Amino acid sequence: MTGTAQPSTEDRGRGGRLPLASHGPLTEEQLATQRRMRDEVVPWAREAGAAAATAEGI
Repeated sequence: MTGTAQPSTEDRGRGGRLPLASHGPLTEEQLATQRRMRDEVVPWAREAGAAAATAEGI
């Protein structure tokens, strides 16, 4: 599989394969999804031994 999404040099240092999402303005629906991911998915991933957020919580 090929694609054009390549992590930036900064993102590669974090070990990610995909670039981090931008921090532009979000819609209410996007904000709700972000909150759910932060509140439910990130803790679940940590418990499973995976990283779903950076140390800064991004």
